[in-house]
Order: sequence, then structure tokens, then C-alpha cells
Amino acid sequence: RFLCRQLRVIGTEKCVPSLANLLTDPQLSHLARYALGRLQVPAASEALLVALDKTSGDLQAGIIDTLGNRKCTAARGKLIELLRSSDGIVAKAAAISLGRLGDSDSAAALQEARSAASETQRVEIDNALLNAAEQLAANGRTREAAAIYQDFYDSADTQQMRFAGLRGLVTTQNEQAAQRLADAMRGDDVASRRYAISLIGLVPGRQATEAWVVALGSLSVDDRVLLLRALGVRGDGSAAEAIAKATKDDDPRVRMAALEALGKVGDASSVLSLVQAAAATDNMERNVARAALRSLSAADTKDRLLQLLDHAEVGIQVESIHALAARGADDAVDALLRLATAADTTVRRAAVEALGALADQRQLDALVALAATAETAEDQEAWIEAIGKAFVRMGDQAKCARAVLAELEKAPKTARPALIRLLGKSASPEGLPAIRAALKAELPGLRQAAARTLAEWPDATVGGDLLALLTDRQHAESKEIVLEGYLRLAALSDEPGSMYAQAMKRVHEVNDRKAVLEGLGLSAESP
Repeated sequence: RFLCRQLRVIGTEKCVPSLANLLTDPQLSHLARYALGRLQVPAASEALLVALDKTSGDLQAGIIDTLGNRKCTAARGKLIELLRSSDGIVAKAAAISLGRLGDSDSAAALQEARSAASETQRVEIDNALLNAAEQLAANGRTREAAAIYQDFYDSADTQQMRFAGLRGLVTTQNEQAAQRLADAMRGDDVASRRYAISLIGLVPGRQATEAWVVALGSLSVDDRVLLLRALGVRGDGSAAEAIAKATKDDDPRVRMAALEALGKVGDASSVLSLVQAAAATDNMERNVARAALRSLSAADTKDRLLQLLDHAEVGIQVESIHALAARGADDAVDALLRLATAADTTVRRAAVEALGALADQRQLDALVALAATAETAEDQEAWIEAIGKAFVRMGDQAKCARAVLAELEKAPKTARPALIRLLGKSASPEGLPAIRAALKAELPGLRQAAARTLAEWPDATVGGDLLALLTDRQHAESKEIVLEGYLRLAALSDEPGSMYAQAMKRVHEVNDRKAVLEGLGLSAESP
């Protein structure tokens, strides 16, 4: 056994006689075959052929298997004879090996034996025939391969084999493949229709796509959904028009499948259909349409979206804004700055949100100035959130703070609370003097904004300010948020116990003291 394994690695034609002597040994035959199988010399095949007549049962089946792996055509006659062996193991091995040979004579022998074979043997012959057909097709004999596949497709006993026949026909009959699949899609058998749809990726060409687009209108809802998805995966843009039409189908499942597919095959002409779909719904379809707009790969998609920013319909404008933001279209910022002051609230808020995702340091001053002009509390909150996100991306905290401070000096009183909040979003120490000054302002809203800004500060440098605010009567209305912010910073500090102890000295209401104790990991009932 050891020597056979070594000969598998280093053996030459000289070792064939020694290995051949072992082929009839029940204990060593498989290892001898293991070594002989690698030797690509005629003598190795001849030794295996001679051993066929000297063995039976498992040993003979093993030799047959090795001859099949070697594609030994000289063994064909003997294999055809053994195909009718009364020993099922030997007959099965012969069928498998003839399938591996994959030539015309082997295929013919398998077909002839098939009609008289037992049910069990027929399964092995069918599999062997499919292997033979694959070999024939690979060797350019597609007509012979197609004949085998056609037989399976027309009269196979099992659905699995019929499907194998259909797949083989699709790969061997290029000119008829598209129409064959289209016909199968219209058939009565549900499983066959759906299997046909799954195969459309195997057939190249625009003409094939057109055949399936024609079939689309005659299919059931479930099959239309499957075919639309398959067309999307196929990626042929010639189907885009038909898919866009399906986005207006009566059935929501078809519409969503069409939207998804259009995101994969569409071009700039598909943008409006997708935007309209996103604007017309407020459920899953909107999410699918938005995802499709994000994934469209056509080079001029962005330009088309920019054009739609001037559309008369608010919904179209809003969805175009969302799409530009999702696609990272930073060259849309100028148009978005204009729409950030639009009369329509929905458009205005969408533009502000998109600016938070797209604007950079070049638009820093413009963003802050627009935030200062926000007239309603809701608009101010929208600007604070958006600019806060922009600050994070810009990274230069000091520069962001200086832009806000410059605007703060000239801003009207109504805009100052929002600007103070923005100083918190910059989180730069340069903004702290202005925030502390705002704590003493006469305007209650400004004081509250300053207190909230300190409560949201990211580090413990403002711990002392928050502690003082806990007992400041001017900030009684902000005590809850101040305490919450202080306890958050205490948990992050190097000396949390000390900070909690200081807070306990300054709060007296039961709920406030419970909050401090919970920060320490204690309860009100702890000793």
C-alpha cells in the first residue's frame, strides 16, 4: 500500500507490470488503480483492460471507473458489453464510464440500453446520457447533443430530467433557444414555466430579450414577477421600456418587481418613471423605487435628476432631491441651496436634509447663514440636524465654530438659539465662551438653547457648568435635561464617583436623586 501511494507520485511506465499484477488483489486493487490512473501512457490503459476479464463485482466496477476517468476509448466495446451485466454494480459503473467517454457510439449504446433497463438502472443510464450529451456539445457535436436533450424534454419520466433536457436544449440550440423558453413560459405546467424563466440568463442577445418581453404580457402575476426580476438580473437595457411600463401595473407585486429590475437595466430615460413611482406611494414601493434610483448606473442619471429639481410637482422635486443625496451628487449642492428657501415646506426640508449629506467646507458659511434665516422652530431643528451631520463630515471643528460665531454676531435675536445649538454640534472649545454668555441672556429661549447645548456636549469639560446650572433658578425649566447631560458625562469621566457625589448635593427631588443613584449602579433602597 505504501509503495502504491509512492508510485502514484513518482511512477513511470516501468512500474505498469508490477501494478498490473495487483489489480486482481482484493486488498490492493484500488491502490494499484490509484497509481495507474495517473500514468498517461497506453500501457496503463492496456493493463486495466486486461484486468477487466480477470475480475468481477466491486473490483471490476472499480477498474471500469478508472477507465472512464481516463476516457479510454479502447474500452468502449467492453463497456457496452458490460452495460448489460447481471451485476448491478458493474452495469452502473459501465453506464457512468460510457457517459464520461461522451462520444457518439457511447451515447447510442446508452440510448439502446435504456429501453430494456430496470427502473434503477435507467436512472444511472439517464445521468450517463446527460454527461455524454454535455461532452458531445463541448466537442462541437451540438446537433447530436440536442437530440439527446430533446428526448429527455419530450419523454423523461421525472421533472428533474425534463428540466435537464430543457436546459441542454437552451445551451445547444442558440437560434431557437429564446423562443423555446418563451413557449415554455406560456405552458400549462407551473414548475416548467418558472424553470424556463430561471434559464434566460443562458441565452445572450437583444433578440432573445425581445422574445421574453413579448411573452411578459401573457403571463400570470406570479410569473410576471419572476420574469421581471430575471430580466433585471440579465441586465439587457433593451428591456427597459417594457419594464418601465410594468411599473404602472395594477398589481403591487408586479410594480415592485419592475421597479427593482428598472434600477438594474434602466438609463436616464427611466429616471422619471422611478421618481414618479417613489412620489406616488408611501410604503414599500417607495423604498424599492428609491433603491432603484440609487443603483441606476447610466452616466447621465444625475443630470436628469438635476433637471427634475425644477419640476412643477412637489413630489417629483422631493424624490429627485432624495435620489441625488443617496447617490452622493455633491455637484447638486448649489441647486439644493436654492431649494432650501423654497416656499413649499416639504421641498425645503428635503433640500436641507440633502445638504447635510452633501455640503462641504466650501458651503460652510452659506449653510450657517441659511440656518440663521429659518423662521419656524421646525425649520431651525431641521437645519441644526443637517448642519450637525455636515460638521461631522467636514472634520475641522474650530473652522465650523468660527463660521457660526461670525454669523452669531450679526444674527437677529430669533436666530441666536439655533446658532448656539450649532456651536454644540461643532463641539469646539472656541464656541464655549459664547455658549456661557448665552446662559445669562435675557431671552429665555436663548438661555434654554445654551443649557441644552452644554447638556449635549461630548466631553466632561463642561461638567462644572452643568453642575452650576442644577441650582440656578434662571435655568429651572432646563434642570431635567441638564441633569441628564451631567450624569451622561459623569459616566464617561475618569472620576465618576466624585461627579455623582457632587450632583447628589445639588438635587433634592426624589426622582432626581434616584437618577443619580442609578448612575452609581445603586437603588434607592441600597444601604
